[in-house]
Amino acid sequence: SPKVQKIAAKVVHNGMYIFLGGTVLSGLLIGFLFWLGIKKGFLIDIIVTFHELVIHLLYLFIVIHIIAATYHRLKRDGVWSSMVPFFKEEK
Repeated sequence: SPKVQKIAAKVVHNGMYIFLGGTVLSGLLIGFLFWLGIKKGFLIDIIVTFHELVIHLLYLFIVIHIIAATYHRLKRDGVWSSMVPFFKEEK
């Protein structure tokens, strides 16, 4: 694969992990604030907005990942076979 594709793959993979972790951590923070009785106000609004943004970015990166995987499957360049244990490409 070209160097640009390798860099893009790293960005997307690492981004998905970062956004997944950010979703969990911001969700836990929201739950903690609710537990403390903080259900309204500037702080909770900012954290909820951050949580929603992170989830949307996670969805975007998942879609990019699916599109890239489909591209490599159709291109039959061997990338799909290195990632997926089924539907191997024929040589």
